[in-house]
Amino acid sequence: MDKLINDLISSYKPTILIVDDSFINIQVMSHILQSEPYNIITARTGGDAIVLAHDYEPDLILLDVIMPLMNGFEVAEKLKSDDATKNIPILFVTCKSSDEEIKMGYQLGADDYVTKPFNAEELKKKVKTHLALLLLKKQIDINRNKLEQLVEEKNDLVLLTIHDLKNPIYNILALSKILRDDDTITKLELKEYSQAIVKTSDKTLELIKNLIEISQLEEEKMTYSQERFDVSKIIENILENYKYRAREKEIQLNYECNSTNTEINADPKVTYRILDNLVSNVLKYSPKGKNAYIKLLEKNGFLQIEVKDEGPGFTEEDRKKLFSKFANLSSKPSCYEFTSGLGLSVVKKYVESMNGRVWAESEKGKGAKFVVQLPKIVDENM
Repeated sequence: MDKLINDLISSYKPTILIVDDSFINIQVMSHILQSEPYNIITARTGGDAIVLAHDYEPDLILLDVIMPLMNGFEVAEKLKSDDATKNIPILFVTCKSSDEEIKMGYQLGADDYVTKPFNAEELKKKVKTHLALLLLKKQIDINRNKLEQLVEEKNDLVLLTIHDLKNPIYNILALSKILRDDDTITKLELKEYSQAIVKTSDKTLELIKNLIEISQLEEEKMTYSQERFDVSKIIENILENYKYRAREKEIQLNYECNSTNTEINADPKVTYRILDNLVSNVLKYSPKGKNAYIKLLEKNGFLQIEVKDEGPGFTEEDRKKLFSKFANLSSKPSCYEFTSGLGLSVVKKYVESMNGRVWAESEKGKGAKFVVQLPKIVDENM
């Protein structure tokens, strides 16, 4: 435990505020504590102590009781009544230690007492003990926050996988309807559609497998692979998967690549999910018979992917909550397709996890454009 405490203090370097109207007392306490990795700040009056407590947010205050103008009890009362300083531990420094004084100090929120004349070992031990309690509490808070983030991340991923399951199922339904309703289908087309159904079914099974893996996730955080791959190939694959849905809605998918180097170093599966969600959205919100545009270009050291529709666009109010979870927007899918409002929030999380940027541009009634920037690989031979 002592090693844990010493390691915490050494890595954190706590700040201690010493408050005493006597310069000698300040010097003595500072000298005793200088062997430890503390940042020491000092004040000679109660008013200065309150200002410094706000400015520096010390981890511990050594507060003299007997001071002119404003005594230690009055300083403690003001600090404990202020939300910004109420949680700072206070150790009163006093020549007296009567029961009445001790009781009053604890009522005002004191954590302990140090008596004058100073016993060096006692002072160091009490300071270290209270700092250890504070730092251990902070460590517990950090661990709790990490756990909450993990739970939230797992929930996001599970919900996203469920959300993504609808896309391949929708494709299977669209293909099945073509096979059922179109009497002019040739044998070659029949084979092509059947292969597409098999391929889409495989994707569905893969998503289900991912869902099972995510539900069993017990790591502290999601880990992403780092692989060199061609983003244009992923875009082409996604567009191939969505061509049947586009055909059903009579939407023309237009792809333009204006970059000679389309490689990045990132997680290809995560990148696929990002772009798959954006292309799915552009089809979802595009009215029947319109165009959808996907463009890949280089800009400011990034590969930039733009996905644009000719749909209703969104308002400024929509833009503010666009990447929030379960966002309820004024624009609705053009053919009543399902939307959970979750996809874009996780898209943003994924893009930023790979040191990229994502944003949206739109005017109400003039379509919407989503832009993703991912760091490109620099060609060393250029």
